[in-house]
Amino acid sequence: MRAGKLYIVMCLLATTPTHVTSPTVDKPKPVLTREPAGEIFEGDKVTLSCVVRGGSGGWRYRWYKGSQHSTPVYQTDSSSKTGAGYTISAAALNHSGEYWCRAERGRNPFNSDYSSAVNIEVSELFSTSTLTVLPDASVWEGEPVTLQCGAHINKHDTQLQYRYIKDNVNLSGARSRDPYSIPAAELKDTGSYQCEVEAAGMGVKKRSDSVWLFVKELFRKPTLTFTPVSPEWEGEAVTLQCGVQINKQGTQLQYRYIKDNGNLIGAGSQDQHSIPAAGLRDTGSYQCEVEAAGTGLNKRSDSVRLSLKDGQPKPVLTREPAGEILEGDTVTLSCVVEGGSDGWRYLWHKGMLSDLLSSFVSTERPQAVLTQEPAWTQIYETERVTLRCQVQGGYTDWRFTWYKDGRNDLVTQDYYSRIAGDSYTISSAAQYHSGKYTCKGVRTGNPSFSTISDALTLRVSAGKPKPVLTQKPAGEILEGDTVTLSCSVQPYSSGWRYLWYKGSQYSTPVYQTDSSSGTGVGYTISAAALSQSTGGEYRCLAGRGSKPFNSDYSNAVKIKVSELFSTPTLTVRPHASVWEGEAVTLQCGAQIYKQGTQLQYRYITVNGDLSGAGSQDQYSIPAAELRDRGSYQCEVEAAGTGVKKRSDSVWLSVSELFRKPTLTFTPVSPVWEGEAVTLQCGVQIDKWGTRLQYRYIKDNGDLRGAGSQDQHSIPAAELRDTGSYQCEVEAAGTGLKKRSDSVRLSLKELPQPTITLEPPFLEICTGETVTLRCGVEVGSAGWKYLWYKDSEDTPVLQTAGRSITGDSYTITAAAVSDQGQYCCRGQRGDQPLYSQLSDKVILTVSEVRPKAVLTLHPAWTQIFTGETVTLSCEVEGGSAGWRFKQYRDGHEEVWCNDQYNRRDGDSCTISTAQYNHSGVYWCESGQERSNAVNLTMSKLPQPTITLEPPFPEIFTGETVTLRCGVEGGSAGWKYLWYKDSEDTPVLQTAGRSITGDSYTITAAAVSDQGQYWCRGQRGDQPLYSHLSDKVILTVSELFSTPTLTVLPGASAWEGETVTLQCGSQIYKHGTQLQYRYIKDNWNVRGAGSQDHRSIPAAEPRDTGSYQCEVEAAGTGLKKRSDSVWLSVRELFTSPALTVMPDASVWEGETVTLQCGAQINKRGTQLKYRYSKDNGDLSGAGSRDPYSIPAAVPRDTGSYQCEVEAAGMGVKKMSDSVSLTVRELFRKPTLTFTPASPVWKGEAVTLQCGAQIYKQGTQLQYRYIKDNGDLSGARSRDPYSIPAAELRDTGSYQCEVEAAGTGMKKRSDSVRLSMKELPQTTLTLEPLFPEICTGETVTLRCGVKGGSAGWKYLWYKDNEDTPVLQTAGRSITGASYTITAAAVSDQGQYWCRGQRGDQPLYSQLSDKVILTVSDQWVILQTPLQPVIEGDSLTLRCRVRTNYTFTRIVFFKDNEEIQSQNNTELSVDRVSKSDEGSYKCRAMWNSSTYSGDSAEVRVSVRELFSRVTLTASPGATVKEGEALNLTCEAAVNKTPRPQLHYTIVRDGVPVTNSTNSALYSIASSEKSHTGSYTCAVESQGVRKSSQELHIEVQTSWHSAVAIGYRVSFTLIHFIVFTLLLLQYCRIQGSLCIAGGTSRKTSDQDQEQSAERIELCSRVQHTGVELQ
Repeated sequence: MRAGKLYIVMCLLATTPTHVTSPTVDKPKPVLTREPAGEIFEGDKVTLSCVVRGGSGGWRYRWYKGSQHSTPVYQTDSSSKTGAGYTISAAALNHSGEYWCRAERGRNPFNSDYSSAVNIEVSELFSTSTLTVLPDASVWEGEPVTLQCGAHINKHDTQLQYRYIKDNVNLSGARSRDPYSIPAAELKDTGSYQCEVEAAGMGVKKRSDSVWLFVKELFRKPTLTFTPVSPEWEGEAVTLQCGVQINKQGTQLQYRYIKDNGNLIGAGSQDQHSIPAAGLRDTGSYQCEVEAAGTGLNKRSDSVRLSLKDGQPKPVLTREPAGEILEGDTVTLSCVVEGGSDGWRYLWHKGMLSDLLSSFVSTERPQAVLTQEPAWTQIYETERVTLRCQVQGGYTDWRFTWYKDGRNDLVTQDYYSRIAGDSYTISSAAQYHSGKYTCKGVRTGNPSFSTISDALTLRVSAGKPKPVLTQKPAGEILEGDTVTLSCSVQPYSSGWRYLWYKGSQYSTPVYQTDSSSGTGVGYTISAAALSQSTGGEYRCLAGRGSKPFNSDYSNAVKIKVSELFSTPTLTVRPHASVWEGEAVTLQCGAQIYKQGTQLQYRYITVNGDLSGAGSQDQYSIPAAELRDRGSYQCEVEAAGTGVKKRSDSVWLSVSELFRKPTLTFTPVSPVWEGEAVTLQCGVQIDKWGTRLQYRYIKDNGDLRGAGSQDQHSIPAAELRDTGSYQCEVEAAGTGLKKRSDSVRLSLKELPQPTITLEPPFLEICTGETVTLRCGVEVGSAGWKYLWYKDSEDTPVLQTAGRSITGDSYTITAAAVSDQGQYCCRGQRGDQPLYSQLSDKVILTVSEVRPKAVLTLHPAWTQIFTGETVTLSCEVEGGSAGWRFKQYRDGHEEVWCNDQYNRRDGDSCTISTAQYNHSGVYWCESGQERSNAVNLTMSKLPQPTITLEPPFPEIFTGETVTLRCGVEGGSAGWKYLWYKDSEDTPVLQTAGRSITGDSYTITAAAVSDQGQYWCRGQRGDQPLYSHLSDKVILTVSELFSTPTLTVLPGASAWEGETVTLQCGSQIYKHGTQLQYRYIKDNWNVRGAGSQDHRSIPAAEPRDTGSYQCEVEAAGTGLKKRSDSVWLSVRELFTSPALTVMPDASVWEGETVTLQCGAQINKRGTQLKYRYSKDNGDLSGAGSRDPYSIPAAVPRDTGSYQCEVEAAGMGVKKMSDSVSLTVRELFRKPTLTFTPASPVWKGEAVTLQCGAQIYKQGTQLQYRYIKDNGDLSGARSRDPYSIPAAELRDTGSYQCEVEAAGTGMKKRSDSVRLSMKELPQTTLTLEPLFPEICTGETVTLRCGVKGGSAGWKYLWYKDNEDTPVLQTAGRSITGASYTITAAAVSDQGQYWCRGQRGDQPLYSQLSDKVILTVSDQWVILQTPLQPVIEGDSLTLRCRVRTNYTFTRIVFFKDNEEIQSQNNTELSVDRVSKSDEGSYKCRAMWNSSTYSGDSAEVRVSVRELFSRVTLTASPGATVKEGEALNLTCEAAVNKTPRPQLHYTIVRDGVPVTNSTNSALYSIASSEKSHTGSYTCAVESQGVRKSSQELHIEVQTSWHSAVAIGYRVSFTLIHFIVFTLLLLQYCRIQGSLCIAGGTSRKTSDQDQEQSAERIELCSRVQHTGVELQ
């Protein structure tokens, strides 16, 4: 009892809520350690360990590097995290840094503090390698080369492995030896080298920088020639010449001659081999081999065949003339050897036979015709041109002579030209090739030479032409317009092809597309698109010739394409999300930018077009349906232009108003006759507020019209109600209807239930439990049951101890009152349908109670034959006398007494259950009886296999589940599965799982097909069921294993198109396959629906093993083909670019770039293109070398060559080669001494400074003024101008030329300016020129414009002889000092500057009059003259310091000031202040006084004159511009600020501005008037004289006046003509020069008078004209 109370208290405490405040605990701080603790090198393994002290578990760790607040570090290829450790498996330099760790645990992580930092410093295991080339990076062929890879080891015992790489290809595997040797360098060894150093066993690798090795050709490949040229006659002497070019001075060559691959003659120093008399045995293929002595390097020429003609040639003798010959005639005999070969000399014999030719030989010489290829009228520098000479007529064997500009200039071949056969080819035209060319044919025989051809003029222009690019139309361009760009080279010449560039002239040329085409000189964009692909800057480039000569780029033409209409916007109204049945409008909006544009609209979904093109910008869906849900676009097209634009996608969502209805019966069909049946139309409404109408249909006929009720009742079902029913639901007001599936209603007759007892005893004891069950045989669905006792009228009710549950009526503790007659009846439905009454059962309740309880083990009530079951009878007080009884087949019997049973105390075990063991069991002793247990014995079951899905035929990749079930659902079964054999059960494997009653194959394979059985087992000593019937599962391939085919074949040349075809047959209709292509076990393309993959232009890197993998979409089933090997062969090798003579040259030297590439496929034509710093140097051409005739520093750069196989599109670029062009000398700098500007007459030296970089360079200097030569080239640098004059003013340059190289450089222009001899200023210290005797005065002289280099001369009272330095009078620099002035020192002083060895003198300064007075009083004035507007101060000075009482100043003997002040000041001096001044000093109360001498004060005008000028003149026409300029001559330095005022007719038009210019843009009559200008400064104002401006009427106003004047002139001309006629009548001729014919003496006087008169008249006529 106490324990119970304690338990209750503990439970209460456990369930009582408590609030406990946790104590605050500091966060733990983990401890971070590092292993190893010492120095760490690259490649070492480092482990960081993080531990939270205290041993608590559950911690996870995060790691930080660099900063605690950085992102945690994650596992990489070289690091891993495991629990509390972070391991760096191979340390690298980038692993250096500070590390922290932090712990966390829990789902909502609780974090610890950060650990203290641990520093990891990773040291280099060894230094980065440095590759050195010995002896040099540039060597000759045959020389040994050593590559030395240097690396410093920092960790003891580190073993290094070295690997050498050339052009990214390994030269050697890893090895422990360092140097790599090339015993004899070859040209192919030229390239970029690296070395890679690896620490053995550490995985640490380092690669050096690239080093370029350049192998120079020692000598070129030899060429073998025959003299004379083959074929020859037997017996002739033949010389073999082996020609070879030596590139290295001093190389000694050995020659060897080979015939038909056998030695003809051993090695020797002779480059010729002679055959004195060739015979047929000498016919064959010859080669010569050249070897550089002492190097082992040899090269062999190409084979040349020597052919011989047998026998001897027979000459043909002809005579001219051929007819009868008379004495005195000239006869010519011509002897010609058949075949026309050259070199024959002829011997003549008389009296011997010779064949005579009787045919007539023409005396006319055949005509030579000269043609040009290509026939361009204009050739530009570097273009290739061929002149071809052909002789008309049937004669052959011509040799040709070429002339230029007449027959005196014979054309010969040079570096840039070649004569071969009938052609003269200029490979790179220059201006000196311009001229008139002629040719002549020469041959052996008659005729022996042709006429000279007509002259062909070749014009070679300097530089490159610049094409003119025009655009049509030139105005605004809209989408859809056609734009044509036209490119033309001026002046016109033929043969040009044009390339077009967009954006940048260095970009790839634009090519023809669907919307653009290039034709001749035009590039047409047929339908301009509004995008960057069309808009932009365009340029054109012209080119012509097989190796294109390119023009300059044209100026850019900018094309800006404006939108014809905007990109459409698709809007959905009313919303993009609507309900079923709602109207939807798609509105396609596009703004039109060009008036008159007609738009066509088309609407599109993912399933295709909704509508064809039309003019409506709307598309309506009257009543939206679910199938209308999807993505919509609209496409707008401008009619007739082809310009289309598509809107972005808009998603239309259509939601269901209500779901498809479902019709159900209550009760469920079949129903009993007379039963009330309710049809329920169930529908889910998705839109709130939707009102539905319901209609019911039976056998497709209306059962009830539409209404708001979702039910329809059949009060009492009859047989006629049997049939198929549907319900139809309509959303009110929308017209949207949905109909349910059909449901069949079936009827059946009323049943009679059956009543049973459990246990099956009609007599039970009080307190026992008995259950009466009522059941309708046909089924119990929907039935409820009524129970009756002793009466059929009133059902019994549920009371305490008497419960009604479903079909049972249970009396829990029976009492005697419970005995009686029982029957039951079924009912169902709300308006109940009643079954018939069951038969009666009489139950007897006795007060005798059993003392035993019967139990089963296992507790299964259904037992199968052969199973073991134990019944145990548990009795209070023991089991004496108890018997087991069985109730079977309507009678009971004592049990547990046969061979299948075994009694053991209170238990009876059925070891092998049989059918007869079925029944109700109990145990009893006398009248005492236990409870009853009902055992049902069943035969061994046979389980049933079912398939999910229920198809015995499946495809690979699908999932199938086999279920095994024992009928009746008896408990305790486990299942075994068998395949193809009943002996051994299958086990659970990957993809094949056994769970409960199911066996699931997740992704079926063909191997899974076969026969399947299952078997049940249960119990500790298992009872096995029968095997199930077999199920045959067929697994068919979904698709076949793919086969990969390479088309056209597995071996291809690069550039060819290769197609990989993946073939796989589909066995299941509707299977979608995805194809993936693999090369060398790497994906080359992700999964896609294409069963082929094309390689448009195969490359060698495409060589490899290919497979294709096919996957059935959505199944995960994949199959891979067998490997197929694709071999892509190089058309040609990657080019190697060599620079000759060297990669580092001096400017002016010739550089040749040789692009070497070996052709692997016969017939491949290569084109070469050279580039510098990624910019083209030349277009693609068939010639390999590229020459720079005279290199300049701007040619320095990185060069590459690109080789392209013509027509294949295969291009390969060489590695970059650096060319360095070093300056021979620097660009010169020109300086003047002295610096400009210089004084007129001064000596000037021009110094041309140029720094020489190449030792031994001799420079020539040339001086230029205003682009004209001052001097020819000379070796001396300075150039002198002894006495500069104004004509020497100009821009000077000097040009420096390196002698013998043609390399010239010109300095920048420097201007030499001249200035007039400088003025000199003379100042005093003190400032006053009046001093007293004994005082010191200093005169200072200065040259205006600078004092550098000047010395000064001083003059007194005389400008001829300078004063010299004497005692008390010193000259120092620019000053002349009189230490103790005497009266003799007064006078006029001047000074002058001089400088230079041949002195240049400045102008004399203004004179200064120095007055030295021995008087008591002097008047001191400033230096004269004083300028108008300046201030003036006069000072009255007394020799001794008397106390003044008064100072009086006089001007022109009139007192002007009297006061104590010793100074007289005038603020602004004017001319009126000019005059003679003196002062009087009074002291001692005016008792004493003294007067100074008079001093003259001169005032100079500030402006000496003011003038006003007009441009273009004082008379202008209306509308003309007029400028008035006010000028003032200022006498003051520096020039003061002037203010100008323009006055017209006394009224200012401008007022005091800083501008001296007054402009009238368009004159009018109102501008006529008298103008003056006034200039004002420092209070001084002066005006100009008046200038009258007249504005005249314009031409149209003067028409009337002109008419009157013309009328007057006509009368005057008529009078003049009459007067002239009079002169002629009088016999005198008037001529324009005023002269006449001579007449007789008597008429001379009259003639003179008439001549004078006529002359005057003519003169007047001329003037009038």
